[in-house]
Amino acid sequence: MSRRLIALLALSWLCAAVPARAGDLAPSAGYPAPLVFEYQIQHPLYGNVGTYTNKIIKSGDTTEVLTSVHVSVKILGAELYSEVSNRTERWRDGRLVGFESATDKDGQHYDVTGKADGDQFAITGPAGTFTAPADVQPPNPWSADCLNSTSMLSSM
Repeated sequence: MSRRLIALLALSWLCAAVPARAGDLAPSAGYPAPLVFEYQIQHPLYGNVGTYTNKIIKSGDTTEVLTSVHVSVKILGAELYSEVSNRTERWRDGRLVGFESATDKDGQHYDVTGKADGDQFAITGPAGTFTAPADVQPPNPWSADCLNSTSMLSSM
């Protein structure tokens, strides 16, 4: 089985969200407490292979989503696949206005940044700089809106 297929299968098995510890939910000056969701990544063959965590911070018309992904697929102690990723999404009035991602996947490092630019979204990553439609969405379970998007933003 290819590593890419293992990764896709692992990430497709996100389980139900479990709230973080109460101490992680302290409210900031006048704004609601951040929401923290931690998903266990389960694979039907390899079991628990990692976590996917979202911290959602709302402040007026702005939402910041901090995501961390930790995946390690092992068999008999040998690592078949690993991925560690940290992302920041900034949303204003329901539109993605900023994106930063740093990912280490099987020893390779990938940085991706993006910024709203008029009626487009400018993305810079390992393959260069591209423009996407203004309504581009990262694939993130914090919002069901990504299911309705016609353009997806990858962190690699």
